Formats: sequence, C-alpha cells, structure tokens
Amino acid sequence: MLIDKAVSIEHAEYANKRITDAKLIRIDNAWGHVFWLDEQSDRAISQLIRFIEE
Repeated sequence: MLIDKAVSIEHAEYANKRITDAKLIRIDNAWGHVFWLDEQSDRAISQLIRFIEE
C-alpha cells in the first residue's frame, strides 16, 4: 500500500472521530488519493460509488 504523502491519514482519522455520522473508508492502491489511475481502479471506483450512494 502506498501512503499518500500529501495528507497524512491521521487528518482523516481525526475528522472521522469528531464529525457526527462520518464514515471513513480506505482504498488500498498504488496511487494514493489518485486511485483512478491504478490498474485496479474499477474496484476503487465501485467502492466510491457505494460510499456515495449510502
């Protein structure tokens, strides 16, 4: 798993703990936050669509 060097995961974890009804999902891929460039982007995009539809 590549760690996104632009923004630490701790930022998302901090927000997730403090925002009512927040939901944090992690997408494990080689490109970090630009997950749509990954060879397996279909899986990540499906996760994102499910997240938005919930």
